[in-house]
Amino acid sequence: MNAGRATRRGAPTAVARPRSPPQRKGKIEMATWSQFAGARPDLAEVGLRFLPPCGIAYLATVRSDGGPRIHPVCPIVGGGRLFVGIGPSSPKQWDLRRDPRCVLHALPGEADAEFVIRAQAVEVGDPVDRHLFEVACREAGVNVEADGPAFELLIGRVDTTVWENCGQPGTRPIRDRWTAGTEE
Repeated sequence: MNAGRATRRGAPTAVARPRSPPQRKGKIEMATWSQFAGARPDLAEVGLRFLPPCGIAYLATVRSDGGPRIHPVCPIVGGGRLFVGIGPSSPKQWDLRRDPRCVLHALPGEADAEFVIRAQAVEVGDPVDRHLFEVACREAGVNVEADGPAFELLIGRVDTTVWENCGQPGTRPIRDRWTAGTEE
């Protein structure tokens, strides 16, 4: 009996099964943008170059079937916090409400440099926080849909990669990382 679906060529494939988030011992440390910037101002400065006002980044979320979903978003840094606004009909809002784990990946920079944030999304529900989000959007020149949800991304880890000798023999990555709960 075939345990998977048949592909066009007739070979069986695995059936995707939703998985629960892995169980971890202890609390996972998370940080606001301000806390991250206080711990690693050098990486925060890099992040601000990669996440300019009205800039585009990609947000990866987990679909209800456990598969990945990726969406273009316009991240907003304001009031010491990192936000994303979401259209009222976008499936990413349901993904984040069900499973807040996400990854924000900025568009590649010069010489394919990368800036990546692993985060937990928290829906902005408090009127004071919503106002802060809307002010940050206006200051960045970003239109806000009044009925669209907003999420704050609490940062668990930041990774940067710069490529030395990009496109040349001997190309090599130079990586840097910050993890919430660490001094550096």
